[in-house]
Amino acid sequence: MSATEHAERVVELVIDSLAAGGDAVGRGADGRVVFVPYAAPGERVRARLVEERRQYARGELVEVVSAAPARVEPPCPLFRERACGGCVWQHVAYPTQAEAKRAIAASALRRSVARGLELLPIDAPVSPYGWRRRARLHWVRAPSSPAAVIGLC
Repeated sequence: MSATEHAERVVELVIDSLAAGGDAVGRGADGRVVFVPYAAPGERVRARLVEERRQYARGELVEVVSAAPARVEPPCPLFRERACGGCVWQHVAYPTQAEAKRAIAASALRRSVARGLELLPIDAPVSPYGWRRRARLHWVRAPSSPAAVIGLC
């Protein structure tokens, strides 16, 4: 099936992990990776395939057949209504979120710059909600200067 055709096919998957973009990751019967938002690691879900490519597919969560122990009630009503895309893992217990973030960062670093790296667990002694760790830094450099200025925008 081409990338532009939509499959109206529902598949059952076991979710293995969380991906950097926020989706959960399972494997179809054909071995292909399937990305499914709003699922949690360890769950068995039914997902409607909305995009199929040769090496992966994207699905929409239809039903949680068997919930994972890490599934929690999201604290934000906007997330529950799927009206906000800011906090993609609110349905996953914070320790599972932290481990997923550590694994994603470690994998990316190992592939690019630090083979053999062991990344320690994330130490977060504060509440997991109500603040941000992410910052987008931007830099500018005057044409006549060898130094750049870095800051928040």
